[in-house]
Amino acid sequence: MREIFRGNDYRVVFSEPNERRDKFVITFMAWSKETGLDRVPAASKFIEYLGYGFVGIVPRTNCWYQLDEIEQVLAVVREAIPGGYEVVAYSSSMGAYASLNFAEALNVTRGLVVSPQYSLDPKVIDFEKRWYQEARQIEFKRDYIKSRDSDLNFSILLDGRLKVDIRHAELIAQRFHKAKFYSIEGAEHDPFGYLSRKNLLKPLIAEYLSKGTIMRHEQIPMVEMDMRMGESS
Repeated sequence: MREIFRGNDYRVVFSEPNERRDKFVITFMAWSKETGLDRVPAASKFIEYLGYGFVGIVPRTNCWYQLDEIEQVLAVVREAIPGGYEVVAYSSSMGAYASLNFAEALNVTRGLVVSPQYSLDPKVIDFEKRWYQEARQIEFKRDYIKSRDSDLNFSILLDGRLKVDIRHAELIAQRFHKAKFYSIEGAEHDPFGYLSRKNLLKPLIAEYLSKGTIMRHEQIPMVEMDMRMGESS
């Protein structure tokens, strides 16, 4: 893995796929107490191990990817990924928001994301208080989801008992018409962490990247939810 961009606000790391793989995986990092450009993107080593191409976008701060330099980052990533490869998103929370927000700009065709926000802008939503301090300091110049009309195939994991994440999901469902939503009871805001503790995250990632399906397992209390109808199945 090598660095292909380092600016004041973002860093991008990149690795080529092996000759048997036809996909690149793009990940945006989630909110973290630790900040700085030298952090290692989530799942990067495992995705490299599977042989897929990888692009990791690391922000210096918890900026929800709104700072102006993101335009340079998007251009660098588009240039780095050769034609003919499928582009798949994989991210959590703040990173999941960015995966949805910039999907079209990065030619993403599908994605596996966790607990995304519809927006963090207090002018757009009034129910999100978890990152209120960050939201007050961000100028939301690239908050695109609210104006999207997308048929991209995203699989979204969340905890159906967490009301604030459900409210975000209901709004996202109005914009991403083919998105599928899966509730994992007890996972709270971090289904990836929940699955990792059960040693089930890596097989779930592997199946999704290979087949585009969400792995079912007796140890995962997973229910597919219809966010458009208010029902689950």
